[in-house]
Amino acid sequence: MQRSEAVLLTLILALAAGLIYGRLTTGHDWGDDFAGYIGQAKSIAEGNVHSYLEQNEITIHNSNTARRQIGPVAYPWGYPLLLAIIYPACGLDIFCLKLLNIPIYLLFLLVLYFLLKRHLTTTESLLIVGLFAVNPSFLTYQDFVLSDIPFMLFSTLAVWLAECALQDERAKNSPVFQAGLGVALFFAFSVRTVGILIVAAFFAAQSLQIILHYWKTRKIHIPYQILIPYLVFGALTLVSNALLPDRIGAYVSELNITRKDILYNLWYYQSRAFFFFSTLPAFLQLSWALVGLALIGMVLTFPRSPIFVLYMLATLGLYVVWPFPSTRFLFGIAPFTVYFAYYPIRYGLSRMPGIHATGRTTLLAALLLTLGVHFVWHAATIVRDNLLKDRAFPDGPFTPQSAELFSYIREQTPPDGGIIFFKPRLLTLLTGRIAWVFNDCESLNGIDSVASIKDERFSSPNAEALEMCNPEMKPEIVFENDLFIVYKGKY
Repeated sequence: MQRSEAVLLTLILALAAGLIYGRLTTGHDWGDDFAGYIGQAKSIAEGNVHSYLEQNEITIHNSNTARRQIGPVAYPWGYPLLLAIIYPACGLDIFCLKLLNIPIYLLFLLVLYFLLKRHLTTTESLLIVGLFAVNPSFLTYQDFVLSDIPFMLFSTLAVWLAECALQDERAKNSPVFQAGLGVALFFAFSVRTVGILIVAAFFAAQSLQIILHYWKTRKIHIPYQILIPYLVFGALTLVSNALLPDRIGAYVSELNITRKDILYNLWYYQSRAFFFFSTLPAFLQLSWALVGLALIGMVLTFPRSPIFVLYMLATLGLYVVWPFPSTRFLFGIAPFTVYFAYYPIRYGLSRMPGIHATGRTTLLAALLLTLGVHFVWHAATIVRDNLLKDRAFPDGPFTPQSAELFSYIREQTPPDGGIIFFKPRLLTLLTGRIAWVFNDCESLNGIDSVASIKDERFSSPNAEALEMCNPEMKPEIVFENDLFIVYKGKY
C-alpha cells in the first residue's frame, strides 16, 4: 500500500469514527433483541450462562406463539462474546456498550477496501469505502446494540478470504490461509446463523470450479487443502456448542410462513435492497433502477466472482421465506448490492467509444464524490441534531419514567415473582425479575404483577383486559407515572 493510499484510508476511517461517536445516544429504542444480547454477555462475564438460559427459557416459553416471536432462548454467542469483553467495564451503561460499534465498523471498512481492490481501482475503492464511512443509513444503525454491524464485518471478511482461496493459487495451496478462512467462516456463523450461507456459497463455488476443471481436462483435481476450511469450521462449531449451548433451534422450528407473506417479503426487500441510498430524492423510484443495475452486475461479475452472486442469492432466498422481514437483515450483503449496482455503470463507460481511461475515471469519481457530498451533509446533520439534544434518546427504556418503573419493580416486587411486560427480556435484564408478554388469560398464571405501558403503539393489557380474565378480582394499581401502570394481584 502506497503512503498516499494509506493516508487517505486513515482519514476515511477517522471521519467514520468521529461521525459514529457523534451519533451515539445515551438511550435505546424499545426493541427487546438488544436486551437478549446484553443478557447473554452479562451471563458470560458473570459465569452463570446455564442459569441465564434456564431463566430465559421460561420467558420465551410463555411469550412465543406461532405468529408472534420475541426471539430464541439464546442468540448465536459470537456477538455476546464481544460484548462480554467490555461488559466488566461498561455494565449496563448503554452508551458505553455502543462504543464497541466504532472499532467493529472501522474494521469492516478496512476489510471492504481490500475486497474492493481486487476488482476496482484504488481511487474507486477509496471512494466507495468513503461512501460506507459517511452513509447516513448505516450511521443511524450504529446507535443500536445489535449483531448486524458485527455481522457486516465478519461476513465481509469471510467472503473476501473465500474469494482469495478460490482465485489465488498461493492462498489456495496454503494450509495456514485455508485454516484462517475456516476461522473467518466460523466467526460469521457465530455472530448470525445466516453466516452458514457463506459456507454453502463457498462450497458451491468450489464445486463449480472442480466441475469446470473436469470439463476442460477430464481430470478430477481435489487437493487436500480445500478440505481444511470445513474441518476448522466444523471443529470450532462443535467446541462452541459444547461450551455455549445452541438454543435457537426450537425458535426456528416454530416459525411458519404463508404465500401472502412470501409475496409481501418480495416487495419488501425489493423496495429496501438499496436502503444505502435511502436519503436520495425519489428513492422509491430510484430503487427499481438500482435493482435492475444490480441484476446486470450479478451477470457481469459472476464469471470472476461467483461467490458474491451465490451468497447474495442464498441470503435473499432465505429472507424471502423468513416471516419477519427487516431492513437490517440486508446489512451482510450491502457491500455486494452496492458493488453489483456500480459495476454496470463502470462497464458501460469502458465500452463507450471516445471516452479514454482518464475521462472514465473522472466521470466515475465525480459520481461517487457527488454521492459522498450528499451523504456527508445528511450525516453531519444527524450528528449535529444529536449533540444539540445532549445525546438524549426520545423514548425507550432509559428515560426517567422507565427508570422509575424498573426501580419500583426491583425494590417492591418479590425476586421470585413473575411479571407481565411487553418487553420481557428487557425487564429481566434491568430488574432481575422473570417476565413474559401477555398473549391471553393463560399468560397470567403464576404472575405477581402486570406492568402496562400507556403508549398506544405497543400492545399491553389494561385493567379491563385483566378484569375479563378474572371478573371477581379488581386490578389494584400499586404504581403509576406518566408512562406506566403496575397492577398487583394473582389473576
